[in-house]
Amino acid sequence: MPVVRSMTVITVLALSFGLAACGASSESPPTGATSHGLDYKNSPLGLFLDSAMAGNRSPEQLKEALSDYNHQIQQVTMKCMNDLGMDNPPGSSSDASGQNNSGQVSSDTPLNLDDPEWVSQHGYGIVERYRVGGAEDPNQNFEQIIAVADKPYYLALYGPLFFVKDPDKVTYDWKEGGCNGKAKHEVKPVNLLELPQFSGLNKQIEDFWATQESSPAYNTLYQGWSSCMAKAGFPGLVKQADASPSIFAKVKALYAKNTHLDAKTDPELAKLSQEEIRLATQDLRCQQRSDYKKQALKIRFSLEQKFIDGHHAELQALKTVGLKNS
Repeated sequence: MPVVRSMTVITVLALSFGLAACGASSESPPTGATSHGLDYKNSPLGLFLDSAMAGNRSPEQLKEALSDYNHQIQQVTMKCMNDLGMDNPPGSSSDASGQNNSGQVSSDTPLNLDDPEWVSQHGYGIVERYRVGGAEDPNQNFEQIIAVADKPYYLALYGPLFFVKDPDKVTYDWKEGGCNGKAKHEVKPVNLLELPQFSGLNKQIEDFWATQESSPAYNTLYQGWSSCMAKAGFPGLVKQADASPSIFAKVKALYAKNTHLDAKTDPELAKLSQEEIRLATQDLRCQQRSDYKKQALKIRFSLEQKFIDGHHAELQALKTVGLKNS
């Protein structure tokens, strides 16, 4: 489902490093994950930004401030929606219950991609989410999936940007963001990077997170994993993060070929499920042979520190404002 706007960096960090679980790429493990003694919570850039946002507040006080901010956003949004006569959110048409009685993966099942036994049964959990979880045709955009009767509600809540396929390429304007945009404009942000004077820094940090995995610093690690996969019969994969998307691309191709595909019974999708398991199993083996995640984390932390060193003045200014505002 498209998002109205890219999450700001502090929000991403809050979700990734402590406040809640967040969907991540294959090289961005979930909350609390460790890699042989290295802890994803110890991200240099993440810790710096957390400290800047906290200012003089304790972690508990910061969590309270964030909770209060979210509550204010909800209250302003609800009032706006009520004023527009949009009192009742549309009901969910799906019944996602995590893991069904067969033990297969549905839309809310946690992925245990570091567990060889789990991977040997489910792969990356991609195909099973279609066969069991009833995921929608991946070639459809959200505007095609959402019920016609529900569109006015989402339009009022998020504005026309909710239906934009690639919101990152659209300049955000709170006036076009529906009631949610109005609320975020009216409520003073806890996230300092949402302040106008730090918009440039916010963009630089977002760009860093989006591109750091393409740094040449990873080349040796990527080449080792790619060579391991090629020798096992899976050529053409440049880096580990390419593995699971290759399966998703094949799922999309099957749906494009057959728009009336029945995910539960389609033989080609069943065959792809087995291919996914073989690929994921070998992927994990190659990661383990090179201590991939530990090495990737070392490189990532080094790149983060270089970013901090190269943006010292801007980051210190952020921290100064954090101290004044706390």
